[in-house]
Amino acid sequence: TNHVVDPWASVIGTAVHAWLADAFSADNLRHSVRRWLTEQRVTPHPHHPGTADLYDAAETAVVDHKILGPTTMAKVKARSGPPLRYEVQIKLYGLGYYNLGLPVTRVAIAAYPRAATLDGLYVWEAPWSVHDPIFEDVFAAPARRRLLADMIIAGQIGLMQVEPTPDDDDCFFCPFYRPQAARNGGPGSSGPR
Repeated sequence: TNHVVDPWASVIGTAVHAWLADAFSADNLRHSVRRWLTEQRVTPHPHHPGTADLYDAAETAVVDHKILGPTTMAKVKARSGPPLRYEVQIKLYGLGYYNLGLPVTRVAIAAYPRAATLDGLYVWEAPWSVHDPIFEDVFAAPARRRLLADMIIAGQIGLMQVEPTPDDDDCFFCPFYRPQAARNGGPGSSGPR
C-alpha cells in the first residue's frame, strides 16, 4: 500500500509552526504581557487530546495555523467556508481551551501561503460556543468506529465490509491508499468511489 509519501509539506508546516510559536512567545516578552499561548496541549475529549497552535487571551480566540499550497488555499477561501475537517479541528481546539477554564468566543484559521508572500495570508473566523451542534456528530463518530473495530476483532465482519468514506484530499496521505487496487483488486484502498 501507500509507501511513497513526500514529507516535504509536513517539514515546511512543522518548521513554520515552530517559527510562529517563537514569534508569538517573543511578542509576549516584548510587551511584558502573556497574551499568546502557543502550542498548548488541550483535551476536547478524554480520548482525543491534541496540541492547539495559538490562543489569544486579549481576543479570547483560538487560532489554527495552516501552511497551504494554492489548491488547498482555494478550498479554504471558498464561499462555503473552509473544508469541514478544518472547521471541526479549530472548534475542537476551542473546546480544549474551554476545558482548561479559558474563555473562548471566536475561532480562526490563519491560512499562510506555502509558496507566496505573506500578503497572501487568509484568515477565516467564526463565533464559538460550547453548545455548537457539530460536537455531537464529532463525538459520535469515534463510538461508531470503535463498534466496527470491535466487530472486526471479534470476527463478526471483515475489514473490507466496512464502508469506506475517503475524501479526495486525504487519500494521498492514507497508509492504505493504493490506486492500483482499482485495477488488480489487490490489497489497499483505491480511493473514493
